[in-house]
Amino acid sequence: MISNPKKATLALLVAACATPVPGYAAPAHRAAHAVRRAGPVHRAGPVGHPAARSAGYLVHAQDPQTIVRALLGGGYSAKLGVDKVGDPMVTSAVGGTTFQIFFYNCTNHTGCATVQFHSGYDLNASPGLDSINEWNRSERFGRAYLDKENDPILEMDIDLDDGGLSPLLFVDNIEFWTTILGKFEKHIGYRK
Repeated sequence: MISNPKKATLALLVAACATPVPGYAAPAHRAAHAVRRAGPVHRAGPVGHPAARSAGYLVHAQDPQTIVRALLGGGYSAKLGVDKVGDPMVTSAVGGTTFQIFFYNCTNHTGCATVQFHSGYDLNASPGLDSINEWNRSERFGRAYLDKENDPILEMDIDLDDGGLSPLLFVDNIEFWTTILGKFEKHIGYRK
């Protein structure tokens, strides 16, 4: 049983609304591996409960709409666009902070394999390299660095190749990301 009401609601929504993604098949050299991972990946209630069934689709970078769909299903905003090099990009927000999801390992701007959650901050005063290094030393997730203007950047990578993730697990990663964002914003003095 899921104790988090938001996750329980999402599990029911995903189970009720999911349809297969047309045209997606794992690469032949990875098909056996993908089939092993593509079974029911999350049970939210007793067997037979709608949330206990497989979602019916997986979130993967090959089809950016699956990411948009999972975000919307989780109660987040999602706008699909393209980045500066023409690869897909999804823009979302949480708690007043806009973040991007960049797509990587793409072939001709499609067939991407991984995504990166990204948030940048234009601050009047840089938190400094010591503060960023302290973040990276003490935090396992959410890689931080200073850009060319000494503004802080936070990123987190997700591998969606070899079968992808269930929508519920993807949203769980988003929720983890949003927690990291809040913690990082306090760390750099962006929020109190």
